[in-house]
Amino acid sequence: MEIIIRKPSDYKTTDWSGGRTTECYIFPPEAEYAKRDFLIRISSATVEGERSVFTKLPGFRRELMILEGELRISHAGIRDRGMKPGDVESFLGSWDTESYGAPGPVRDFNLMAKECMETSMTFEQVETEREFSWNEDRFASGRKKEDKEHKVFIYVIRGNGRAGGLDMETSGLMVIRHYDGETIKVENLGETALKLAVCQVLA
Repeated sequence: MEIIIRKPSDYKTTDWSGGRTTECYIFPPEAEYAKRDFLIRISSATVEGERSVFTKLPGFRRELMILEGELRISHAGIRDRGMKPGDVESFLGSWDTESYGAPGPVRDFNLMAKECMETSMTFEQVETEREFSWNEDRFASGRKKEDKEHKVFIYVIRGNGRAGGLDMETSGLMVIRHYDGETIKVENLGETALKLAVCQVLA
């Protein structure tokens, strides 16, 4: 199991049609979002317009969590729903997707992975002087992974924590490669609740 911490100073921020997007992680490292040659990409974005059309990404699946604000997401002919902070929406990049924001800024967190992979995203909150324990039994599928590459990503929405002897701060991303099923404990080091987005990719 290999653990690294990525900080906001490691990220790349660019403009998109609906606001700004910050790329926190891309795999393989030499891949480029514009070329669509990546396998996994994690980003955070702001949505500044009342209506935004999502870029179509055939061949990819997506997980999206609202971090700040509220919006309504609509997949043409499939479903639509309102979303608030902590809510997660799973969908395919090939779908025709739009969002409609409420007044005020909206910030979201995104996981993109090849459609052949299995993904999940959950919101976790760790109260002060408490810790959050996580292991592979929490994976959505519950299936065995001996022959699969299992990656875990823990993004700090707000607060300060520590996991695996490494400190984590707001907007930091812990990347766990070759996850082996060992229990991961995240300790809240701050004076307010530690809010996390936990992502998994099974390739």
